[in-house]
Amino acid sequence: MSDKQRREILAVGLLAAAVFVLLALLPVGLLGSRGPEWFPSGNIMGVAGNWLREPLVALFGAAAPLLAAALGVGALSAADRSGGRGWHWTALSGGLLVLVPTLIWVALPNAEPAAGWIGATVGGPLTGLVGRFGAVFVTSVLLVVLAVATLEWSAV
Repeated sequence: MSDKQRREILAVGLLAAAVFVLLALLPVGLLGSRGPEWFPSGNIMGVAGNWLREPLVALFGAAAPLLAAALGVGALSAADRSGGRGWHWTALSGGLLVLVPTLIWVALPNAEPAAGWIGATVGGPLTGLVGRFGAVFVTSVLLVVLAVATLEWSAV
C-alpha cells in the first residue's frame, strides 16, 4: 500500500468519525415530533451515539461539536487537501476545544454544564487567580493569540 493510499484511508476514517460525532451530538428533537419515533434510543447514532455524547458533553460542554470540526480538519490534513495549512487548522481546533469551554466558564455565571469539565478545570483556577473579569480578559487575549498564530490574522 502506498503512502498516499494510507493517508487517504486515514482521511476517510477521520471524516467518518467527524460525521459520527456530529450526528451523535445532535438532539433528535431537531427532527421534529417524529425524531423520537425514528430514533427510539434518543440518539441518531443509536446506543453508541448515546455512549459517546454523554462523555463528550461532560468534557467539552457546549463546545463538544468543535471535536467534530477538529476531526474534519484532521481528515483534510491527512488527505493533504488543506493547501499545506493542515497543522494551522488542527492547532486552531485544539485551542478552541480548550478556550471556548474556559470562556464559557469564566464569562457566564453558573455555566458549569455548558462549560464542561475542561471549562471548570481551566476556568475555575484562572478565576481564582485573576478574578472573573481578569479571567475573561486573559481567555479573550488567548483567543486572539490563537487566531493570530493559526490563521495568520492580524490583530493590529
